[in-house]
Amino acid sequence: MLPPDTTGTVIFDFTIPRYRGIPNYIIEIDSTIDRYHLNIYENEEDLKIGEYILCAGVARIKQFYTFTMKPGNYFYEAAIICTASQDLCEFVGFPVGENMVWSYGIFKVVLDSTTSVDIEF
Repeated sequence: MLPPDTTGTVIFDFTIPRYRGIPNYIIEIDSTIDRYHLNIYENEEDLKIGEYILCAGVARIKQFYTFTMKPGNYFYEAAIICTASQDLCEFVGFPVGENMVWSYGIFKVVLDSTTSVDIEF
């Protein structure tokens, strides 16, 4: 564990986007889109090869994820997954032939401060 006087905090807002499809399927599609993962990387090279330094145990019921880290610049990778039929996932905006959507970004942790990151898909 890092000493508190050498760290900053980052809070990720991992909101699942609302997808609108065929009216009868709105409830079905909203209940089949889940958070898949949230990984943090020290640099772009580590992101490319998948060597993360932190990983959140993401869940449908949890929107905010908080980490205490050393100050510096970091990268994140987040994903949501659609578990409905492939046709329905494509209809509401998921890529053709894919059931996952990815988000990537850079954030900065500042000593004794809290950084907020809104994950957008």
